[in-house]
Amino acid sequence: MTHFPALILAIWQITISFGGPPCEALETAKKQTYGFRPSSLDKAQREQKSRGMDEFWKLAKQLGPGGVKCLGSMLKEEKEDGFFLFDGAALLYSLDQSEGSTAAVQDAVLRSSFADVEPAGYIRLVLNLSHHGADVGPLAMKYLNAAKVDTYLPQHGGMKLDRLGGGVILFGSMQPSQIDKYLPQAVSADKPEIRSTAAMLLAFNMTEEAFKSLKPPSVMQMLSVDTRKQVQEFTRYTPVKPLPRPLFSREQVLKIIRRMPHTREEFEALQPEYMKYREAQEPKLDYRKLNSKELAAQLRRDAEEGEPFFGIAGAKRFEESAVQTLTEADLTELREARRKSVEGVSDETLDEYFAYSRIILGLINRLDLYKEFRSH
Repeated sequence: MTHFPALILAIWQITISFGGPPCEALETAKKQTYGFRPSSLDKAQREQKSRGMDEFWKLAKQLGPGGVKCLGSMLKEEKEDGFFLFDGAALLYSLDQSEGSTAAVQDAVLRSSFADVEPAGYIRLVLNLSHHGADVGPLAMKYLNAAKVDTYLPQHGGMKLDRLGGGVILFGSMQPSQIDKYLPQAVSADKPEIRSTAAMLLAFNMTEEAFKSLKPPSVMQMLSVDTRKQVQEFTRYTPVKPLPRPLFSREQVLKIIRRMPHTREEFEALQPEYMKYREAQEPKLDYRKLNSKELAAQLRRDAEEGEPFFGIAGAKRFEESAVQTLTEADLTELREARRKSVEGVSDETLDEYFAYSRIILGLINRLDLYKEFRSH
């Protein structure tokens, strides 16, 4: 019996040899591979289908630009296979990120079946589109309104990613104005889990428009008691507690934010400066003489009190300095830094997002901004 991968490659080779359109080979492979729902398969069937999809992806890559064009057409014409719409879109995006292909990917993902997609994979693809500059609002709303979104991240210690965590990553990667455009409609959704998540995400956005959307009593009354309390932590003015003298000036805070790396190239370029800093700051304390508990405590103090290079999460003195020294004019840059910090589907990304969020909220409280829409 001829194995499926060999058969498909043979069809492709024959098609090319006789000058036939390369789409025929990809169409044949698609018919042989897709047309199923992952949720309906057992483990052995999923493994078999996974091998077939690997071969489909391999074939599409071998076809080069022709494969990109064919795949885009196939996605546009697909009406029934909700899983292929997502998997094919992910493949197309991996092959080509031109304006036309990106538009085809967005359209396909929007029409895909979320029930047959692994939530973390969905978030990763949409996050990539957002980084590419696409308006992913409709795709983020698709996630927000999905029936089941909770998932676990094995590569991050089995971390659970719930609706709010996934929403932070998707909406957090968007421009604040886009968040204000899409989320207010969800605050009055029928399902309480959607209402509460939308309200929390709007509260995290902390723009004037977001506070305005959350101000009506009718909006707050639709939320659970617990959610209402959490939202009010952002919508209610809270005096900033006395803080130690700033360790970093405004200029130093902005410099640190602006040099924060977001690509591998930027990360590698910053390494020499970081090593130079570490050598200059090397404590006289001999770490080798510390027991495990003492070492953990010392490393935590180093992170809290030192100058952050690759992320601000845990840099307590930096956060305090930013809250005390930044001005209202710095909010736009601060929000953009938070948006750029949303780089992946991980606990580290959430830690960075909320570190920037604490600074934004602290600054808003310190300056008592948006008085008209925040209660005292």
